[in-house]
Amino acid sequence: IMKDTAQNISNIHLESVFEKHIIQCLVNYQGYIERSCLSNYNVDQALDKEILIKFLKTTQPDAWKSMENYYSSSAESELFKRLEQALCSQPIHKVLRTGLKLVPNIHFSLCYFKPASNLNPDLLHLYKENILSVMRQVTYSSRNKKNAIDIVTFVNGIPVTTIEVKNNLTGQNVKHAVRQYRKDRSPAGEPLLTFKRGAIVHFAMDQNLVYMTTRL
Repeated sequence: IMKDTAQNISNIHLESVFEKHIIQCLVNYQGYIERSCLSNYNVDQALDKEILIKFLKTTQPDAWKSMENYYSSSAESELFKRLEQALCSQPIHKVLRTGLKLVPNIHFSLCYFKPASNLNPDLLHLYKENILSVMRQVTYSSRNKKNAIDIVTFVNGIPVTTIEVKNNLTGQNVKHAVRQYRKDRSPAGEPLLTFKRGAIVHFAMDQNLVYMTTRL
């Protein structure tokens, strides 16, 4: 799995090397962009706000103009307030599918799903406008700032997966990653890890096995 990324023999056993390899594959082959946790991640809402706003302005400029006309300088803060309310009342996958409604009669799609065919070029174009992104070492907790998830992936700034990575060459494996989730990644009070509110699925993985769960 790591043979297509050149690594120094002295550090290939490091967990960080495996993390970097995964991210390089997502960026080079799957169209992801890498983002910085320190600069781009909002801990309190578990969002990459900049990416979400960029997506909305690019794909739905008329709706965003209506938003600005109605809410003026508080347009962004109102959007994130309503999004938080939606995420607290509905599962995140449902919010992604149904979008967000705001007064007065403003609707935003938060994700465009792949159309069943290529017959409608407009739908295909919108699908391609989704912004897939990934972050390493995401310090997700406002209470325990030392805790970090190895990898988090997002669609349009909204988290969809978390990944704890173990490198077999260190003597650890997927079971250590599972134990880390169970013992050191309490979801209580953590937006990223809260069932339904946070990422849709959580992965524990090494080079040989991958485990997953939707509820920590």
